[in-house]
Amino acid sequence: MSFGPPERSRSLTRTWLAAALVGLVVGLVLGLVPDWRGDASDGVSAPDLPGFDIQAGAVETTDELGGHGPEFALRLLNRGDEDVTVTGLRFEQLPTDLVDFEPAVLRPGAWGSLHFAAPPDCFTGVPAALSTARLTLQEDGERYGRTVEVAGEGRRLLDYQQALCASGGPARPDDLIGMWMLDDTFSSSDLEGALLWRFHRDGTFVADPEGLMFLDEQRAVEGRYSLRRGRLVTDVHSGYACSRGDRAVWRATMMSTAPDRVPLMALAWQGGRCPTEAPSVAWVLRRIVDGTDTPGTVG
Repeated sequence: MSFGPPERSRSLTRTWLAAALVGLVVGLVLGLVPDWRGDASDGVSAPDLPGFDIQAGAVETTDELGGHGPEFALRLLNRGDEDVTVTGLRFEQLPTDLVDFEPAVLRPGAWGSLHFAAPPDCFTGVPAALSTARLTLQEDGERYGRTVEVAGEGRRLLDYQQALCASGGPARPDDLIGMWMLDDTFSSSDLEGALLWRFHRDGTFVADPEGLMFLDEQRAVEGRYSLRRGRLVTDVHSGYACSRGDRAVWRATMMSTAPDRVPLMALAWQGGRCPTEAPSVAWVLRRIVDGTDTPGTVG
């Protein structure tokens, strides 16, 4: 049974065969050309490269902040006598892939760093430790793998992911009242240990890095806030650090609420201005004064 003229059927057949052939060629080419962007999964099944001795240090934070959050670096020591090109990285206990990975050449006898971002998938959870990493190495156009032990079990990276995925429950208004110190930004920041936030029961707040909370001087930021189901919205009314009307939205989650532990709160930036951050940015605040409340002032 025919659904059209024989000439049309033969033409369609030739067209489909040509398309299939082009697809096969493209697939082969894509499979053979090295991916210098550093696909994190390249070295998972690749054979180990003999004759190279690589030692891993700890995962560290850097000064960089990109579109996927803070940038991290894994320190590596090339203990061999030849250059080693690393084109991929994957932490074997981490369920998600790294992004913004930058390939690097490790010189003989020298330390180098692999830079990457690692936004978490909070649905899959954060592992307890990152004990090993799988490297993808490039040698004479071939890909090889190498598994290395990670010093410090990737604690810095895991602390960041746990802050973004904090499971202590949304912060409540009673949790918020008091004075908080910015404990960690997961980047090199002069605000850590200096920036103080004070939330008052009347809906006002003050933030200042110079300890002016109780002095009759202009503070960095003063304004009003609202908190509902863990969604913290701050509106600036006065101060020298931001403009009047600037708004920022955070997801406020308690990290530590046990009576015998210092309360910790994670603020995951969602959008807005003052501060203007980027996706996957998390600040950790430590409460240093709780329960006591003095009405705030809003300009």
